Amino acid sequence: MERDRRDLLEKCLLFDKLSSAEIEAVLEITSVVDYKRGDVIFQKDEVGEALYLILEGSVRVSVILDSIGEEVIAILREGAHLGEMALIDRGPRSATAIAHEDSKLVRLDKDRFDELLHQDQMIELKILRNMVRAFTSRIRDTDQSLTFLRFTLRKE
Repeated sequence: MERDRRDLLEKCLLFDKLSSAEIEAVLEITSVVDYKRGDVIFQKDEVGEALYLILEGSVRVSVILDSIGEEVIAILREGAHLGEMALIDRGPRSATAIAHEDSKLVRLDKDRFDELLHQDQMIELKILRNMVRAFTSRIRDTDQSLTFLRFTLRKE
C-alpha cells in the first residue's frame, strides 16, 4: 500500500518534480480513507479542508440542481485528484464528490499541508507552481467546453 501511495504521488501533476525525499515528506502527512459506493466524500458549499487522490476506484463529481436533481460534472478514476483548491483556501466546495464505486482515496489535510510548506519553502515553490499548471489546464478545458456549448446552442 505504501508503494502504491508513493507511485500515485509521483504520477500526480501536483507533485511533479519533487525529489524522493520531498515525496516522502508529503507521504508522511497523508492518510488512506476507504469509501463505499455512494458515500459522500464532500458536499458542495462545505468548507474545503483536504485534497484527495484516487488510489483505487472512482469518484463522481456532481452538483445537485433543484429542477433536475444530480448533474454529473465528471467521473474521476484512479490517479486523478480532486479538491485541490482546499489547499489554497478554505473556501466552499464547488461541487459534491461521491464514491462512484468502492474506493480508496489518499487524503492530504490542509493544516498538515500548510505545516509542511512552512517547514520547506522548496516544496512550497514546486507544489504551488504545479497547482498553477493544474488550474491553468482546467481553465483551458472549461473554456473549450463553454466554446463548444455556445456553438451548439447557436445552431439550435
